[in-house]
Amino acid sequence: MAFQFPRSKRNNDGTYGPTLRNHYYFPVSYHARTSLKRSSKSRWCLREAEQFYVFRIADEPWWECVVNHCLFSIVDFGNIVLGENGERLAVFPIPRNSNDYWHGYPIQTQESKPCPNLLDHWEKGGIITPHLRRKIEPGRL
Repeated sequence: MAFQFPRSKRNNDGTYGPTLRNHYYFPVSYHARTSLKRSSKSRWCLREAEQFYVFRIADEPWWECVVNHCLFSIVDFGNIVLGENGERLAVFPIPRNSNDYWHGYPIQTQESKPCPNLLDHWEKGGIITPHLRRKIEPGRL
């Protein structure tokens, strides 16, 4: 059976949420799959509500990478492509102000990757397999 994203509804202010941590996600247009192709920004291949799910599964268990000051996310053992260029990880920079909305984007591991502590947590928790970790660490995912 194919992976099914849960349904989410956009709030009147354009955000999604809150998560269990009371955080709101705001999809930014320059990372949207409909943004101009000239942009150097990575683009989601997911709808906004699906992006919120990718954020929520990183936010609620707090998949933080203290090295990069962000949350990382991965869906269904990395089987779900998140970005237009085949990205299977997403990053959500921690906002500078606690009242700011969160946003994120798909990322290639050669650009940035989760720190070893987060990879340990994911592997021990069954979020990723040892084989997938060996692809993430050298930047080959």
